[in-house]
Amino acid sequence: MADVNKGASIRKDPTTAHAQPDSRGVTEHALASPAWVLRSAVFPAGVTEIEWSAYSTDRLKRDECTMKVHVLDKQLPSVSRCPASIEVVTSEEVQESQNYPPAVSWQEPEFTDNVHVQSVSKTHEPGERFERGDFVVKYVATDSSGNEATCEFGVSIKWRECDPPTGPENGNPNCVKWMYGMFCKPTCNESYTGYQLAGHKVYMCGGDATWYPSRHMPDCTPYTRYIRNVSCTPGYEPRLSDYKCVACPRGKYLPENATTCVPCEIGTYQDEFGQTSCKRCPAGRGSKADARNAEECGEARMRRNSNKNRRRRRKKRRHSSARS
Repeated sequence: MADVNKGASIRKDPTTAHAQPDSRGVTEHALASPAWVLRSAVFPAGVTEIEWSAYSTDRLKRDECTMKVHVLDKQLPSVSRCPASIEVVTSEEVQESQNYPPAVSWQEPEFTDNVHVQSVSKTHEPGERFERGDFVVKYVATDSSGNEATCEFGVSIKWRECDPPTGPENGNPNCVKWMYGMFCKPTCNESYTGYQLAGHKVYMCGGDATWYPSRHMPDCTPYTRYIRNVSCTPGYEPRLSDYKCVACPRGKYLPENATTCVPCEIGTYQDEFGQTSCKRCPAGRGSKADARNAEECGEARMRRNSNKNRRRRRKKRRHSSARS
């Protein structure tokens, strides 16, 4: 929209407007403020106020008027450096310290506009503390014509996730999630029993994602009833406390004439229950004692090689430092 006073003509399209002297040459006896409107200038988006002063040739008569040129602004503000979503992983220890809730910082986005960014609103401030959960941070920039541009990103505060437990074979871990992690009371299937009768009955994983006493739950092994004065089946260990013959679990075996299962030696493994010997690891590969499968042979060998390589590198660095 434009208010037009006599003595000048205005042309406008959706984004620009032009001022020109009329055919009578009135601008020869006129002044304008701002002066650039006399040069058929392109008007910027928004409102431009023009003050006109007209006078006669002999300058004895003078008059003034004011007009406004409105150029509609339909261009949205632009945004740059809108942050990516942020994830913070915390633990139970952090929650119990003065550093909880954690403070989350980010570099704020920048907004520009072809006319003027009138205001920028935001839902959260950089450095603000966030409780556990998922949040949306939103910035909204508005120009003088009401056009808006937004920047949104997420902030997630999470606990360290507990790795799922392994085992028990032939049983159920019976785990439930609790506030800080996971709580498990493993049980054995029918016709199976825990090899270690007096072993741990509860396994817990806390907010620091550490399992106690271990993430690995012992196998549940087959068993038969113990009959007095009758030997157990080979590979089965007599357990007189509850009158059972208990099969040696994986990773163990029962040597001839022995009454207690023993771990498989380094370089061997056993992936079956109730055995009297262990299997050889694949050629050229080592193993930890008590290996329960052939894959553990390779894992243990790689760990030892890695440790050797680290020791060699440290030794080399010490020699280099001594020479220098």
